[in-house]
This record gives sequence, C-alpha cells and structure tokens, in this order.
Amino acid sequence: MVIDARDGGEGPFRVEGSGFSNVSRVVVPGLGGSGLSSLDQEDECDPNDPDETEPGEFCVASDNVLWIGIEAGSARGGLIRVSTPLGQSAFRFYLPPSPPPTPPPPTPGISNQPSTINFENVFVGTPLVNGGTITSSGNAPLFVNIGFNNDGDPEPDVLSIDGGSDGLPDFFVTSQATFQLPPGETQGYSVRCEPSEAGPLTTTLLIQNNTTQPLVAVTLNCTGVAQTPEYASNPAPGAPINFLVTPGNTFANSTLAIMEMGGAALQVSNPQITNDPFGVFSVVSAFPITINDGGPSQNVTIRCTPTEVGTFTGTLTLTTNDPARPTVSYPLSCTSAGPEFSGFPAENRGADAPTIIEFGSVSTSGSVTRLLVITNTGVAGGGAGTSLNLDPDSIDLSDHEFFSVTSFPVNPLELGSITTIVVQCNPTADGLRQATLTFTNTGDPFEPVGGFKYNLECTGF
Repeated sequence: MVIDARDGGEGPFRVEGSGFSNVSRVVVPGLGGSGLSSLDQEDECDPNDPDETEPGEFCVASDNVLWIGIEAGSARGGLIRVSTPLGQSAFRFYLPPSPPPTPPPPTPGISNQPSTINFENVFVGTPLVNGGTITSSGNAPLFVNIGFNNDGDPEPDVLSIDGGSDGLPDFFVTSQATFQLPPGETQGYSVRCEPSEAGPLTTTLLIQNNTTQPLVAVTLNCTGVAQTPEYASNPAPGAPINFLVTPGNTFANSTLAIMEMGGAALQVSNPQITNDPFGVFSVVSAFPITINDGGPSQNVTIRCTPTEVGTFTGTLTLTTNDPARPTVSYPLSCTSAGPEFSGFPAENRGADAPTIIEFGSVSTSGSVTRLLVITNTGVAGGGAGTSLNLDPDSIDLSDHEFFSVTSFPVNPLELGSITTIVVQCNPTADGLRQATLTFTNTGDPFEPVGGFKYNLECTGF
C-alpha cells in the first residue's frame, strides 16, 4: 500500500492498493495518543479530489484508491486498520516531517519624492536646478534609469527635452542618470530648467526601474520669463553729477557711465536738461545709445559752461527701455570757482554800454564825489585763488583833467570782503564832462575783454 501525505501531512490521506471496494470499516488507533478512532464512511468521493473527504471520514473512491480523513494535528505516525468482509488488515504508516515554508523571493521596491517639481518663473536662458529623491524600499537591489522619452515608446531615451513648442530643449537631467540602490538606501537626482522661450513649459521625467511599477512619472513645470534690460549707472540714478570750473577754464565735463545689468539690450535716449535757468549745462555725447546684453558700459559726457562765478544747478533726465526704470534723473551741480567783481552801482558784464555814474551839475568852482562799492562775491573750490586784484595800477581813469580817484580800494580784496573807491568830478569849465573808469586784471575769471568799465559824467556850470 502507498500512502500519499498531502498538504504537509495533514489529511485526508490517499491510500493506493487493491480490493478497497470491499472495505466496510476503517479504524485509526493510537493517533496522537487518543486511543481508537473509527471513521465514518462517506458515500461518494472523487479519486482525484480529496476535498470531499472531511476529517473523521473515509471514502472508497475506487477499488484502488481509499481516502482516509485524519484531524489536523494528529500524530505523524500510527496504525490504520481496514476491515473487509474477509477480515481485517493493518497498515502502519509514518509521515515525514513537513518541510519548512519556502520564503517569498526577494523583491525590489521604489519610493520617489516628489511627484511634481515646480520651477516657478525662470528667465529665458537662465538655468535653475531642482530635484527629488529615490529610495529603495524593497528587499532586493533597485536598478534605476532616469530620463525623458523622445521617440514615443514608454521608456526614457534622452537626457534633455523641449517643454514648449520651439523644438529647443528646456529641461535637462543634470545628475547621474543610471544607478543601483541597495535595499533601504536613498539617492537624490537633479534636473534643470533653462527656458529657451517665454511661456509655460512642462514635461514628464521618467524613472525606469525593476519593480512591479517599472515606470515612475514625475511632472516638471516651469514658466519661461522673457529677459529684460536693466539700467545701471555710475553715479547711480538719483545721485548728483558734479562739475568744477576753475579760473583759466571756460567749462568742465563730467562723465556718466551707463551699464546694462539685465538680460537684453538696453536702449537709452532723449536726454533732457531742465531746471537750468542760466543754460549752463549741455549733453556732449550722441544719442540714442544701445548697449547689447553683456556689452561694455558706455560713457556719456555732460558739460557745464558757466557764465560767471557761482554755483549752478539743473536736472538731467534720460529715457530707457528698462521696464523698472522708464526714466532716470540726475541732479546737476556746477561750481565756478574764483574771485568775482561785484560793484554797486552794478557793473555791466554784457555787450551793452558800461554803467554810467552820474555826478549831476557841478559848479566850475566846486566838486562832487561819488562812491563805488566793490564786493568780492567769489566762490572757493578746487584750490583756486579767491583774492580780487584791485591794485591802483589796474585802475585806469581816462580823463584826469576833470575826474580823479581820491580814495583807492583795499587790495587785494579777499573773498566776501567789501571796499569803497571814491571818485571826484571837479569841472573847471562849463559843459558836459565825461571819463571812463576801468578795472583790469582783477582775477575775476569772467572779466570782460577790456575790463570792468564805468562811464563818468558831470556837467560844469
């Protein structure tokens, strides 16, 4: 007889032999030390289907197959007694130990973070790197291949791809693309968005692996922002541009350096000088100016041409295509240094006739005096001399017969000081008498050609 131990030795047992058609009783004594066990006979059963025989039952499946149901947990050995009309037969059996359960095969696993990478706004042509992590979450090595699909199949085949519509790549894998991770290990990866066009850009990063989820998809989003020019200068917008004109010079130049600090060509145009009542400021350089992206700075020359000693102010305004600075302005300050001749009555510095000092009608036997007050209203700066020269040799009276200087001024006349010159008319005959009082070589950088002149007039009677 052959006993087939099924399901690790837990019944029912298939007994193969012959003459089983006459079996009327099956007794299983001694199993588990529980004494004699007589099994109930089942009416019908399938020779090949043991599931129809419950524990505590037996079934004659055929003349050659007998099913014997024994409770789970019974002894691994014992005696089966089979009764037939012809007598009884006893069979001793021994069930081999159940083999240990077979452990499941090791399987790799994958965990990826995040599922979406948003780069937000990125200037066109400017790279921005972001990334994620991959963890080997199984108990077998994880094999990874990162990339983009460019040929329509589901596998990654390129490391850069267009995320828009111009056919140029916008997204790039910048880290190691193929690697192996032992169980429990984590490795980061990085991708770059470098927009080739403005507008929303998107693609799918594929993480190919050897798990039951062979392709993990990561959505990449990036918005390309058009590059714009950025205006910069030295001095900075809003800072003053200063000039110093010293004696011996008729003008002074200052330089404004303009730079493009953004990502597109900078255009500067329409220079305007305002708040300049004396018209002393001018722009020498030609406009408009274009500075290409990454190009060198360009210098703009501004000039101050003062008309007299003093301080002059104005405003320079420029127009740009920088959306953040459509206009830029600079205050202008020009110092014209040196001594300044300032008379009372006032001298005439223009092309008109000299100022007249009237003595009125004067007796031929008398005299009349007039005072000319002179102030040094100059401005210091740049180490220029500030003393006003009023040396008698520089004072000329054209007619000494009727006019005379009876009191000469202080010389030299320092900055801010005041002095007086006394002029007398003493006609010795009737009629209009005239003379010219001239001051030359005063040191005033704007002394007219021929000096400062006063016409003297008195009428003798």
